[in-house]
Amino acid sequence: MYWIGNSDYGWTVPETELESVLEHIYYTVYPHRLGGCDFDVEELAFQLVSQRVHEWRASFGSTANSVLIAFFASTPEYKTQEAREEYAEEQLEECRFVYEDPDNEEQPGAFLSEYILRIFASHLTAIAGQVRVDSLVEFGKPGYQTALALSAVAAERALILVKNCLLVDSNPSDNSGKNHKIIQTLNEATNKMSHTGTAFSSGNWETDTMAYMDSIKDLPYERIQEILARAEEYMKHPRNNRAAQRMYLVPALQSLQSTNAPAFEDASFFRRRNIIILCSFNLRSPLLTYTLFPSPL
Repeated sequence: MYWIGNSDYGWTVPETELESVLEHIYYTVYPHRLGGCDFDVEELAFQLVSQRVHEWRASFGSTANSVLIAFFASTPEYKTQEAREEYAEEQLEECRFVYEDPDNEEQPGAFLSEYILRIFASHLTAIAGQVRVDSLVEFGKPGYQTALALSAVAAERALILVKNCLLVDSNPSDNSGKNHKIIQTLNEATNKMSHTGTAFSSGNWETDTMAYMDSIKDLPYERIQEILARAEEYMKHPRNNRAAQRMYLVPALQSLQSTNAPAFEDASFFRRRNIIILCSFNLRSPLLTYTLFPSPL
């Protein structure tokens, strides 16, 4: 996720590119292992990774919704749906929701609004404590253009949903722990009610995501560092636990290597072992470990 969050692939990652990245990650983590590593697109390991990437991307949309609804619930003046609609409409004007101080013409603070930072912090939490493959980080990066762009477009989508009365409160106990739900709309292609038109998907949001990415690429290095520093305050893991998070994977790998596993002479076993490794160490996202990297902060 660290690599994807810093890549130029907002929604669609070329399969050959992802295969190459996964091989880089594997051989960095296991430099002395004999035998090959197969991340062919038809293999289960690749499919598991692709699924995890999809879940990671979707998490921006759900986080944006949850943060916005929580803000409304904690602010008395936004108890009514009418007040929320008015707020959303105001924030959408000239993308005010992106700025820390949209009324400051000289220093509005692009991508420093608390709303954007809270969404972006969920990405930092997801990559905290994971193995970093330096060969995948281009000179001058990280710029977090994809992660920040997804944060911004997820925020815009949530505000549009509120403006259109499609994002409403929900009892977490009745909705899989979520504090919100999205009202279905009519799918004209099928003439049925669905979430297709409001989904956080490439079909609905890829163009807007790329536009945000272009703006983010123009941000100075100092602004990216400021965004990281401020977003850190909203991460789920306390700041003083980062060292422990970074160390977490080391004993886990040592433990795995000390097990009585058969030799890696059988290619089919090697692939199965690879899948086991991918499913072993990430408590938040059990389908994928090594496309996640350590916190850059």
